[in-house]
Parts: sequence; C-alpha cells; structure tokens
Amino acid sequence: MRLRSQSEFEKGEYFERLVKAFLENDDLQGQFYDKVWHFRDWAAERGLPAKDIGIDLVAKHADGSGFCAIQCKFYAADHRIQKTDIDSFVSAASAKEFVSLVLVDTTLHDLSPNAQAVFDNVDREYHRISLAGFEIGQIVAQPD
Repeated sequence: MRLRSQSEFEKGEYFERLVKAFLENDDLQGQFYDKVWHFRDWAAERGLPAKDIGIDLVAKHADGSGFCAIQCKFYAADHRIQKTDIDSFVSAASAKEFVSLVLVDTTLHDLSPNAQAVFDNVDREYHRISLAGFEIGQIVAQPD
C-alpha cells in the first residue's frame, strides 16, 4: 500500500478499504457487525453531510444496539498515537447514533498517555485494533 500510493490521501483510502474488508470478513470481527460503510456513504444514506469529520467507517452492530464509529490510522509502526491524532474522531463519535468507537491503526506502540486518557473518559464502549491484532485476524476464505 505504501509503495503503490501516490499521496497520503490515497494511502488512507487504501487502508480504509482494507479495514472495511477485515471487519466484514474476519471470523471474530464479523460476528459483531452486520454491515460496514465508508462514512460518506453512511451519511449520504441518511441525508447527513458527508464531509470528513474524523470518522472513516461506520458499522452497524449485529445485535441491533446501534452504530460503531471507526477511525483508521495508517501510520508507521514506530509512531505513537497522540491526542491530536484522535480528537476530531472522538468528538464526531459523540453523536447519539454511535454506541461504540473503534480505532484501527498500524502502530506497534501503546497510545500516548493523553490519547489513552481521552478514550478512558468516553461514555461509550471503545476498543482498539492495532497492527498486532490486525495481523492475527482470522479471515477464512469461503468455498465457491
């Protein structure tokens, strides 16, 4: 992805598509979500502004409890996610439609203390899928 991309925007787009496919097809993650949209498509279906506000993907919880806001961060493995990297995402995900948040990233480090504090203080479920979690995913090919 990094080598084929012409720009940072393109890298992000490729990574978002990869994460969408992962969430839809991974044996574990696929249990939690009925459908996954790019934010712009989800917003358009609901007549909402499709402007990038920090949410990259939206997933519908399989249990019918609501929607999950998802942010995809395609950073170098040695990057440490800072509060400024997630502020707009957490703010946008505070909308009533979202009952949970997921951060999917390609880093190998813990979140910075300030970034972790932001997630520790959100009033809804949150989890993170880091590079290590992404790598152990259980995507199983379906027979034709």
